[in-house]
Amino acid sequence: MHDRGLEHYAGGRWQNVRMPLTAIMRGVWGFAIDDVWFVGDGGAILHWNGSALEAQSSGTSTRLLSISGTSRSDLWAVGDSGRVLRSLDGGRVWSELRTGLDLRATHVVALGGGQALVSLLDAGGGSELRRWTGTSWAVQAIGPIGPVVALSRADADTVWLACRGGTLWRWRPGEWTMLPATALAGTRISFERGAGAWASGGSSMQRVGSRWVRWGVFPHSIRSADPRSLWMLSNLSGQVSQWHSGRWTRHMMESSLQTRDLFVASDRDVWLVVEGSGGSRHWDGVSWMTWTSASGRELYGTASNDVWILGNDVMRWDGITWGATTFPGLRSFDAMGGVTRDRLFIASPAFTAGRALLFQWNGSRWSVATDQIPLYEIFGLAASARDVCVGGTAFNRGSTVVCWDGVTVTAPAGTFPGDVADMTQDSAGRMWALTRDGAILTRDP
Repeated sequence: MHDRGLEHYAGGRWQNVRMPLTAIMRGVWGFAIDDVWFVGDGGAILHWNGSALEAQSSGTSTRLLSISGTSRSDLWAVGDSGRVLRSLDGGRVWSELRTGLDLRATHVVALGGGQALVSLLDAGGGSELRRWTGTSWAVQAIGPIGPVVALSRADADTVWLACRGGTLWRWRPGEWTMLPATALAGTRISFERGAGAWASGGSSMQRVGSRWVRWGVFPHSIRSADPRSLWMLSNLSGQVSQWHSGRWTRHMMESSLQTRDLFVASDRDVWLVVEGSGGSRHWDGVSWMTWTSASGRELYGTASNDVWILGNDVMRWDGITWGATTFPGLRSFDAMGGVTRDRLFIASPAFTAGRALLFQWNGSRWSVATDQIPLYEIFGLAASARDVCVGGTAFNRGSTVVCWDGVTVTAPAGTFPGDVADMTQDSAGRMWALTRDGAILTRDP
């Protein structure tokens, strides 16, 4: 299919097929060599009978994008504005099944027994799935996923779903399963209370037992304060998703927001930081409130009354208001981490001599902990009760991690295995590092 018509491969060569209309075709489905269906712009539906194309009346002028079926008496077509059409008589009559959602229906797969699965593209660039049960539409509890690029039925009990970025899901009656992946182009890693270790980047991965499992979502931050709840901030501007009570809920913010990071104290106490002059947002369990006095790039917190924002300043929320903390000199702030509210650290990249600064908060003020961190770029920081480690780029060494124990700065021998993207620590004192090519490394306490 292309904008000049349809091509048919037969007899060892491609042949152009004369079309009875001028619409661009967007989707194709076939049962046999003489029973192939096409859908396209303007509500166009065509049927190939083995020798010619026949135009069908869809009853709509909406662009159609996908078609599927299990037989001539079970045909489905979907398209813009959530349009879902069904034919029970070989395409002679098409009736509409309303989804109630003004979203683009991009793919459909017929499941048989009067049922079908439809993917819908939302305003934030993610996809949602709905299944027609024969009487109503049911939401599929698959979690937030990226744009669907393929949806196909393998047999009566198996459907495959592929999302942009390479994520694969398999559906069997009553259950969606994501296939394990071996690599992740990473940007963030976090260890969330009750939710285990999470890495994010092109998609997200969760550590389950001794292995990593990929989720179909494009997150920038993953945060949790409760084993039953998980919050994700998408790379797509303004999209925040919450997993709670077995289902995902999306919080759609202003589409113009350059959202950067999340901090979750509880499901009724969530902070979202916005870059530039957009301020920050606070969720109280009912609605989002805007705070224009605090903007930045990164959020960190130890409690509901001890939340920090790194930006042009270092801002602290004390449970009542945001205020700038006094800092020893004008600095650029790239990474923050800590163990308790009186043992926090910030790393600032080097401007001279190739050495970065490490600042420490003792509960009341910031001071320079050491000026001997041999890095000129900073990408991550993790702390434990005995030391603090910073990941970044060093002159003549490339990407590495260096640690400070309160007296001495040390670096691992040899080359660090990958470019550091982010670092964090868990409650047991174990440090985690995520590299940009997907390696996930740990250091025991």
